[in-house]
Amino acid sequence: MSGKLSNIELAYVATFGTLWGVSEITLGFTLHNLHVPFTGLIQTFIGTVIALITVKLTNKKRALIYTAMIAAVQKMLSFTTIKIFPFIGIMVSAAVGQSVISVLGINIISFVVAGALMCGWPFAQGLLFYFLAYSPRFLGIYQDFFNKIHLQNINIWTLVKVIFIIHFLIGAFAALLAWKISLSIKKRKQEEQHAQ
Repeated sequence: MSGKLSNIELAYVATFGTLWGVSEITLGFTLHNLHVPFTGLIQTFIGTVIALITVKLTNKKRALIYTAMIAAVQKMLSFTTIKIFPFIGIMVSAAVGQSVISVLGINIISFVVAGALMCGWPFAQGLLFYFLAYSPRFLGIYQDFFNKIHLQNINIWTLVKVIFIIHFLIGAFAALLAWKISLSIKKRKQEEQHAQ
């Protein structure tokens, strides 16, 4: 596996990066305006599938971060003013996945781990923001709310763990889906080459 991307590999990165960016801009804008819950997770799921497909098709570990960069720049420039936080969100999620694939290589296990962590990032990012803005005690407000509506059995920290697990499972599913789609694309491409 050489380090340099070939022209066809660059085309994959550009195409899938643009596809990810367009989905972030159009679908993301719509979901946010409709106040759909877990919008960040839905967008990250789509981005994870697209980025991991690119890695598998190019067989290049760095393809993930390149694809994310194209999507992140598109998202950042899609607003009337330049907003850095969407760019950071996409790039950090991609960097997490990139780190896993760089260490474990391109295989089904690395995909599942990378996908799980990438899809866990939106929730972690939200928690981190609230921790920094309001201190970790902000979760106590939710616990008090549960207590007042007679749901004392719900522990807020347990709920946080459950939400993280759901994100990780969805990310693992995104990785398996990306693996399957990329294998199908490769198979079809080989069939077309044999037909010629």
